[in-house]
Amino acid sequence: MRRIRAAALAVLAALPLAGCAASAVAGTAIETIGRSQIEPPPTVASPTGEFSALVDHVRQRGQLWREGAPINSLVLDDKQSVLNPVAVDCQRRQPVVLIDADPAATGPLPSLSNMQPTTGWAETLAAIRSLDVGIVWVTSRPSNESTAFLQRLRATGLDPLGLDTMAAPEGQTSKQRVRLAQARDHCVLAVVGDTRGDADEAYDYLRSADVRLPIDANWGEGWFLLPPPLMLTPFAQPERPG
Repeated sequence: MRRIRAAALAVLAALPLAGCAASAVAGTAIETIGRSQIEPPPTVASPTGEFSALVDHVRQRGQLWREGAPINSLVLDDKQSVLNPVAVDCQRRQPVVLIDADPAATGPLPSLSNMQPTTGWAETLAAIRSLDVGIVWVTSRPSNESTAFLQRLRATGLDPLGLDTMAAPEGQTSKQRVRLAQARDHCVLAVVGDTRGDADEAYDYLRSADVRLPIDANWGEGWFLLPPPLMLTPFAQPERPG
């Protein structure tokens, strides 16, 4: 219990806006399909609402990165402490957006065949790619489903050119370690999820959702709460156990 509390305290005083260093964390599986088919994404409608705020942020941060500004990642380093919070430095790593692919729910993740695109995501993803910013999906799905997920994105039109990648925990690693590994290989311009814990695991240790943390300043400034890009269709029936 002391270790858990210590880990939680270590992330409570994180500063907003951070970047990417080198060296990957072990235990991260990454699947990629269609990387050779790099072409400009098709023209689509402009994102609106919260999606527009995400794209605007990525555009602004991406411009700073291209100008060589000393920006940091939106992923917090594990060296942080209450008195000395530390962010991962972007350096000149390739800019990406981390998107948590798993819907907030207990129990097994739903079958991919029952999931359809959420309104607003197709144009948002296309807009981000048009800025020469990559997209990395973070998931808890087993490694044998990673390629299937990317293929589902392609089949539904969310990633028609097969440009995206996926990162998943292996063994005893966590999504927090996956995010850190990605930040050390890339410059993370934004982190997106449908729960606060999708941005930083500090939120998973809170007894009350009303507790305010210093890292709350990141919301809307690099961290975004949006619905998952793929969700269950209204008429999809849960799978029966075999």
